[in-house]
Amino acid sequence: MYAAIAEIIIENEKNDYRFESFTREICEKHEGVTFVPTSQSWDRGRDARATAPGRGSHRNLICATVNKDVNAKADTDLLRVTATSSPDRLIYCSSQKLSEEKVDEIDKIIRRHIPSGSVLVLGGIQLANLAEKYSDIFEKHYHAEIQALRSTILTSSSGAGAPTRGLRLALIAFGSDEATALRHEILHNSILEFSEDGQPHTTTEFTKAFSTDLGLPRSMRNDPMARAMST
Repeated sequence: MYAAIAEIIIENEKNDYRFESFTREICEKHEGVTFVPTSQSWDRGRDARATAPGRGSHRNLICATVNKDVNAKADTDLLRVTATSSPDRLIYCSSQKLSEEKVDEIDKIIRRHIPSGSVLVLGGIQLANLAEKYSDIFEKHYHAEIQALRSTILTSSSGAGAPTRGLRLALIAFGSDEATALRHEILHNSILEFSEDGQPHTTTEFTKAFSTDLGLPRSMRNDPMARAMST
């Protein structure tokens, strides 16, 4: 569930500098390589570079973009990078959700400019997965967005439909220190909404309705619902 929330936030990113900083730190953690930032202007297409020496001009380089036209941006970026660089490994990060077909297309574009060396393409789906694994880094860069989303989801409004309830429940498994308390509060607030019709409902009825909202293939367990109903 955390990855799904991270994917939404990443895909809607508009701040180039923040996205570059986030990808630099997340790739550093994942790759086990120290990356340093580059200048915000005249960076020659390099958004981060490794400090260790390489066979080429650099051991590792990161290119990051929030541009929606990924293919055209990749071509432009790589022209700039390869004019002055020959990295041993290039990591290309896009905030957009990329299909595997699109990833392969971008990989081909990169290899036209960098025929040798290692290439890794990370789209919004893959970056969201890494955000879940290294949630401290994600929350450091997107704390305000996460808090705003939590506030929206936890705010109860009468007459909320299934999509709204489903969105609230999407944070049940949110990977943070207060996850248990957050999960209980989401369930409790949602129960109050379902009870607005004034009719008595059993734990099983609540559980079945919540599971339907989440699109689960089978109903969730009754015990979390029962605990929330008892408060």
